[in-house]
Amino acid sequence: METRTLMTFLKVVEMQSFSKAAEALGYTQSAVTIQIQQLEKELSVPLFDRIGKTVAITHYGQEFVPYAKDAVAALNRASCFTLAKEYISGTIRIGTIESLMQTYFAEILEYYHMNFPRVKTQLYVEPVSSLDGKLLKNEVDLIYTLDYQQGDSNKQVLWEREEEIYVVANPMHPIFKKSEISLKDLTGCEFAMMLKTNKYRQMFDLEMSNIGYASEPFLELDHTGLVIRMVQRNPYVSVLPKYVVEKYIEEGSLKQVPLVDCKMMQYRQLVHHKSKVITPPIQGFIDACKEKW
Repeated sequence: METRTLMTFLKVVEMQSFSKAAEALGYTQSAVTIQIQQLEKELSVPLFDRIGKTVAITHYGQEFVPYAKDAVAALNRASCFTLAKEYISGTIRIGTIESLMQTYFAEILEYYHMNFPRVKTQLYVEPVSSLDGKLLKNEVDLIYTLDYQQGDSNKQVLWEREEEIYVVANPMHPIFKKSEISLKDLTGCEFAMMLKTNKYRQMFDLEMSNIGYASEPFLELDHTGLVIRMVQRNPYVSVLPKYVVEKYIEEGSLKQVPLVDCKMMQYRQLVHHKSKVITPPIQGFIDACKEKW
C-alpha cells in the first residue's frame, strides 16, 4: 500500500470525482482509477460506488478515511522528523474573519514565523460563509472563525471557546439613563453595524425580529476598528464580540449595554476539513493558535 495511493484516495473523497482528483494531482483519470482499484483489491472491499458518471463513497470507504489520513500524516511527520522547524518549508492557507484577524493574528503569525521561517502563509480574511466554501473546496487548510457550534459532518473542530457578543455604546449615550434596558429600548438608537453577512450581526438581527423590530443601521461596513471609533466619538450603538471591545470597556471609551432580555453567545473555533491531511506546517500553525489562544 503506497503513500501516493492513499493520497489519491483522500483526494477523490475530497473532490467526490475521479476526474477532478486527477486534475488536482496532475494524474490522468485512468491512473487515478487504477490506483483506487489496486487499493480496493488490497483491502478486499469497494471504496466507491460508480453509478453512471457519479462517484459516491461507500460505508467501507468512509471507515477507511481516518486510517488513510493517519497513515499519510504519520509518513509526512516521519519525512520531517530529522528536520528542525526552521528547515521545514511549504505553504499554508489560513482563513479567518476580520475581528479575529485584528485581535489575534499579529501575535499568532509572528510566533508561527519565528518557529517556521521557511513556510509561506497565505491569509484570507472573509465572511464565515465564504470561508466555509473555501474549506470545503480545499482552498484553505484551516479556518479560525466565530460561528455557531458546528453541525457540518464535513468539518472537524480542533477546539472551540464560547464567546459572548456584546451590544455596546458610547458611555454618554442616553440609553444608560434607564435603570433597565431591553431590546425594545434600542429601537430608536442609531446603529453603526457590521455587514449582514456577519454571523453575530445576523444573531442580533434575529433577536430584534423576534420582538417585531429591526436595527436599521445608518452605517454598515466590515471593519471593527472603524465601528469602534465611530461609537467612541458619537452617541451610536453597535454589536461586537467581547474579545474585540473588552479593552475599550476597561479603559472607559465604550460601555456594554446590559440588556435584561438578551444574551448572545457564539464560538471561536479552529476548523479543518474532515479529510484534510495534517502536515507538519499545518500542525505547527495549530500549535501556534493554541499557544496564543
